Amino acid sequence: MTLDVKMRAKAKELIERFGKLVTIRRTTKSAYDPGTGTGGDDNTPVDYPVYITPPFPYKEKNADGTVITTDELEVSIADLDAPITPDKETDTIIIDGTERRITDHEQVWSGELVCMHTLRLSD
Repeated sequence: MTLDVKMRAKAKELIERFGKLVTIRRTTKSAYDPGTGTGGDDNTPVDYPVYITPPFPYKEKNADGTVITTDELEVSIADLDAPITPDKETDTIIIDGTERRITDHEQVWSGELVCMHTLRLSD
């Protein structure tokens, strides 16, 4: 567990020191009740401030090994003390006033616990 404690704390420290403050917006839907025909509507979004690594263009490797840059961004969020765990079904990230949807979410483990969340963002 020692590696978990050190790595999670270091990830949080570095991202807060060198990262960028943004907003995670979570919008969930109320449960649909087939008996009454109500629900399933969007609820009011809830915003959470969080630091991310500086955004950089997401790169994919083509089959022949050349690098292709897409219009997507990649960022990471420290898990330690994060207000929520990012969810690509309900969350978007607002960076400099532009709302981007999460198209991929990977967890980076430091041992038994998640250290960071790496997110792929798209317009």
